[in-house]
Amino acid sequence: MAWMNRRYPLDADDAVLQKTPVGFDASVWEFWAPLTQGARLLLAAEDGHRDPDYLIRAVREQGVTVLQLVPSLLAVLLSMPDFAGCRALRRVFVGGEALPAATLARFHAALDIPLVNLYGPTETAIDASSAEYLRSDPPAAAIGIGHPIDSAVFHVLDARLNPVPPGVRGELYIAGCGLARGYLGQPAQTARRFIPDPLSPLPGGRMYRSGDIVRLLPDGVLEYLGAPTARSSCAASAWNWKRSKPASPPAPACAKPPPRSTATAPARTSWPVT
Repeated sequence: MAWMNRRYPLDADDAVLQKTPVGFDASVWEFWAPLTQGARLLLAAEDGHRDPDYLIRAVREQGVTVLQLVPSLLAVLLSMPDFAGCRALRRVFVGGEALPAATLARFHAALDIPLVNLYGPTETAIDASSAEYLRSDPPAAAIGIGHPIDSAVFHVLDARLNPVPPGVRGELYIAGCGLARGYLGQPAQTARRFIPDPLSPLPGGRMYRSGDIVRLLPDGVLEYLGAPTARSSCAASAWNWKRSKPASPPAPACAKPPPRSTATAPARTSWPVT
């Protein structure tokens, strides 16, 4: 959240539509980003994330400025004429699926605002990297997952855990402070996915084997090339966010002291609250 608030700050003029089901980790920043920065938090109606017409109506009528979607849902919204009329939007986030270049192009044909592509398995505390795309950017040959966020470290390795050169396919391993400790009550699974990090400056450092295949582009951005079939994605028809989750949630790697105090105020809106 500290990285999110610093990289994509909000203010009192912003309104975030909280539409991701709370069972998915990506819902965390939809709640806390506005609450920690004095922006409005608008709670979508039950199952509103499944209804494109409802989402467009909510964005337009409530003046939503920040919205988070999976790319497949964004593509559906872009096929609806009313989406281009969502002029209050000033930034849209996508993640949970690969972002097609065609969807990016259609988005910037409709709206002249940043589109932020987020990447990160649950095991890395929601997001591990981001890439921001603007209408003014030159056409991209490939859509990347960007650069690691603060305290995240990426390694692109071969089957023998050796670094691969730029442009060569490899598996993405993720290290850093946001890494989980492992799977609760599943030591064998933990040992398979969380392995010693030989490049860590800290004793006992570990890295997470993501299973995702990537390659480093000349501009330093990572291009996502796919994942093994063992790592299934959420059904697009459900409009859900992120990949299928392990039965037991990973334990956090870096505990933070709780805030001394917090406060909320009711938003000046009559939008349904669930």
